[in-house]
Amino acid sequence: MQDIEVPADPADTALQAVMPALRKTAMTGWIIIAVIGIAAIFVMTLAPTTGEKRVTWLVAPPIFGLFAMGYTAAWVRKRHESEVMPILSQAFGFSYTKSPVRYFDMLPVNFVPRGGRQTCDDLMSGSIGERRYRFIEVKTETGGKNSRTLFDGVVVEVSTRQPIPAFLIAPMAETRGFLFFKGNVEVHDRIPLLTVPGSDGQDYGLWMESSVQGDGPRLRPFVEQMLGLGTSLADGSLYSVASTTNTIFVSIRHKTELFQIGGLLATEADIMQDIRRASGQFAMPLRLAMDVMRAEDALIQKIEAAPESS
Repeated sequence: MQDIEVPADPADTALQAVMPALRKTAMTGWIIIAVIGIAAIFVMTLAPTTGEKRVTWLVAPPIFGLFAMGYTAAWVRKRHESEVMPILSQAFGFSYTKSPVRYFDMLPVNFVPRGGRQTCDDLMSGSIGERRYRFIEVKTETGGKNSRTLFDGVVVEVSTRQPIPAFLIAPMAETRGFLFFKGNVEVHDRIPLLTVPGSDGQDYGLWMESSVQGDGPRLRPFVEQMLGLGTSLADGSLYSVASTTNTIFVSIRHKTELFQIGGLLATEADIMQDIRRASGQFAMPLRLAMDVMRAEDALIQKIEAAPESS
């Protein structure tokens, strides 16, 4: 009897395919850092022998050099991830984009706070049957000198089986402003239908457009299912859910950065461990997408059964 060939571990395959490129990227990073260090030392040798400018010439180059070295280290890690993640994604049936530039502009208005600076990372797309879904890490900040984080987590986007009413689920606290400041999530053009307590201690509200007639009690089980999605991630909690008729968007606060691979000081063993950890994280997008689909299917059943029960 012919032996069955055991498929290669996706982590091993990815490592073997890109290891030369990873070494080259790390070497480039070290060369850049060496050049920065030499340049900083050279500039310091040109410092005047006396006066206030001497202090500036001696202090400024090392400070600038440290920032430049930190940027270089971040660049190396991002390149490592960009070189490994497409191969891993393909092995698990996803298409992958490292840093989609325009994705944030496609999110619903008032879904997550925009702020002055938005970062999108690790966009993965897949499908279950004929229903597509996408998963991405998103971070928004106020920007500026004293920038603060407004949202840090993941967004799951799932196409619906059939058109459903537009709605928004969000923490009540995020919708309240202060004096002339607006809340992070604006709901002034929507009608509140119900409030549901979440496991994180916050109250979440459900809003729909004024032109849509909704039955709050009938939608409550769906809202409760959505609130449970946040617990799918360690230290995660639901932030908001938005429906745009043909798509459901779910945002989950989650501070831990996912799919981290390599870096300037990473050895081959470190990279291998990173790849295996990232491989284990690929179950998350699929699990979240399926949970959203199941909740939507239950919601559609209730909507279709409504005329019969009235």
